[in-house]
Amino acid sequence: MDEPTTGMDPVSRRKAWNVIRKIKKNSTVILTTHSMEEADILSDKIGVIVDGQFKCIGTPLYLKNKYGEGYRINLVTDSINSHKVIDIMHSLVPSAKLVDESGGSLIFSVAITNIKDLAPIFKLIQKDESIVFTDSNLASLASLISDCGVSQTTLEEVFMLVTGKKLQKKYGEGTGQPNKE
Repeated sequence: MDEPTTGMDPVSRRKAWNVIRKIKKNSTVILTTHSMEEADILSDKIGVIVDGQFKCIGTPLYLKNKYGEGYRINLVTDSINSHKVIDIMHSLVPSAKLVDESGGSLIFSVAITNIKDLAPIFKLIQKDESIVFTDSNLASLASLISDCGVSQTTLEEVFMLVTGKKLQKKYGEGTGQPNKE
């Protein structure tokens, strides 16, 4: 199937995905798509092709674990408190690396091997008023942020990483012109 849901509205696309899922129970389905969401939902195995060659092949989870950065922690605070939140975050989750900071929105990455470090963050996400934070750093962080979330690396990020390396080799950085090989 070549781009089977391109141009479909969201409801029709979901119906098509359900049909494809039923078909693949008893058959092998080969699907091409530019939609990473579609690839993630429908695929048992994914191959990324760059310049006619497979650059990576595996299950969606395997590709996310191998090529992804693991987990992303998104925190929202006032711009004034950003530095405090960053400091507290590093004390609570030492393996967290700040990857983006923009107007009070902070994004940290944590390697999949350090998932145990995320335990304090999951307490924040619960948003249960009855939780009493015994850790003063966690209590401070809870008081300084307005929103918090954790997500796994997406297939989109894997795709950009896998194809981006090729693009950087093929094109000069910042020039948009091919490198002379």
